[in-house]
Parts: sequence; C-alpha cells; structure tokens
Amino acid sequence: MITLEQLRQIMPYADAPRAALYLVPLNEAMAEYEINTPRRQCAFLAQVAHESGSLRYVRELASGAAYEYRKDLGNTMAGDGKRYKGRGLIQITGRNNYRLCSLALYGQAEMLLAKPEPVPVPLPAPSRQQRPGTTAYGAANPLNQYAAVTVGANPTQTLGYDAAGIVEACVALLAIEHGFAPGTLNTRVVDAACGPQIRIDNTSRRVRVALSNSFGFGGNNCCLVFAAADA
Repeated sequence: MITLEQLRQIMPYADAPRAALYLVPLNEAMAEYEINTPRRQCAFLAQVAHESGSLRYVRELASGAAYEYRKDLGNTMAGDGKRYKGRGLIQITGRNNYRLCSLALYGQAEMLLAKPEPVPVPLPAPSRQQRPGTTAYGAANPLNQYAAVTVGANPTQTLGYDAAGIVEACVALLAIEHGFAPGTLNTRVVDAACGPQIRIDNTSRRVRVALSNSFGFGGNNCCLVFAAADA
C-alpha cells in the first residue's frame, strides 16, 4: 500500500486533489491483482504515470483517427478509431481492449462498446468501477511475471515500444561497432518499388551513423542518432 505522500512523490505533476481521488482505487487495484512486490508496483505505477501524465489525463489528447481500421486493435468498422481512442489511466485503446475492459469490470462485453465515454469518469466512492483503465488490461494480460526479470524497460511494454526501442538501440550500436547493416525483421519478399534500402539479411558495410526510431503506442516518440567517435 502506498500513501498519499508517496503517490505525489512518484507522480509530482499530480495535484493533491487528483492524487487523493485515485489513491484508494490504485491501492485496491494493486491488492486485487497481486501487484504486491516493489518491482511490480514500480512497473504498474510507472505505466499509470506515463500514460496519464501523472493522473492528469484520462482521455487521449489526439482524436483517435490514427487508429481507424487498425485490425490489431479490433477496429474494423468506420469510426472505431475515434470512438475507441485511449481512455482511462492506462489509456485503454481499440475495440478489442474496450471489450476486454468491459468484461473485466462489468461482466458484459457490450457495456463499454456501446458507451465508451464512461471509462475515464471516476465514481464518487471507491469501487471496482472506479478503476477503469487501471487494471482491466492487466487482468486480461498477466504481466506480473515480467516485473521480476525486466532490465531497463517497462514490463507492460513487452508488447510494444519501450523494450523494443532498447533492443533496436543496441542493434544500432552493434551495427556501428561491427560494420553491418541489419536486415528488416520478418521480411520475406521486397517490393522492387521500395528500392535497395530494404534488406532481408544483414549486409556487411561501413556504418558510421545510425538512426533509431521508437514510436510509442499512445505515448512518447523518440528518435536517437548514434555515431562512431570519428564520424
């Protein structure tokens, strides 16, 4: 269990009223879903702080248009991107995740699909329904096991950008050190219109500068340029 003072130290941009509003629901969520070790709590609270801007945002600032027809999110109908854009402290995004959230919170898959707006609205008293977007995704995707082994990356992002960005940065540095251009993972056939820059296999070549891009799913984007010392 964390105290109000600890929560505000963890999320310094959260004002006192907002931190107090979410303190009990966050503690209840951690107890219910066995987020009960320092590493698990660090991972969970860091993800909440990142996605919500320290509890300040419970609705994605973008319109959601970028998620239109994203089949990986279950957005198969016109308007799904905007309708099911990120909401809640964890930014539940996409038709599929709204369905999972609805099942976890209300036992009905269609509740939040029909009325997605209630997701970020906290109720006046602490309850399971006051925690939309904080634990429903974790309940459907058990990630506690990764909190014990992660190194330098948020374990909830084993699905996405943070951990992948670290790996890509390492590959970029190795490419400079050992002189090779990495192939494009999972590429089998290259369309001729794409040009010679798309490679299937690693290619020996002198690499002096490498660009690493990490594009956050609903979060921060980062572009890093690595260069050899004599570049």
